[in-house]
Amino acid sequence: MKELIRKGFTIFLMLFMFGGTLLVVGQLLGMIIQNGELMIQTSEYIGKPTFICAAIAGTLGFIYSYFPKEAK
Repeated sequence: MKELIRKGFTIFLMLFMFGGTLLVVGQLLGMIIQNGELMIQTSEYIGKPTFICAAIAGTLGFIYSYFPKEAK
């Protein structure tokens, strides 16, 4: 169970980091080319899935912290 949660955490962490990067780059591009619609659409299409992945990663990280540490 511990290994499954760790792998899930890693996957969702990578997804939300990638989504966050796309979100920032899309909004920065919209700002540079002065296209407000691009900034809004970037937030609408990429924002919600990214925030969901971040919430899942945070929850899995919280659960993972309750597992006992491995003995050396």
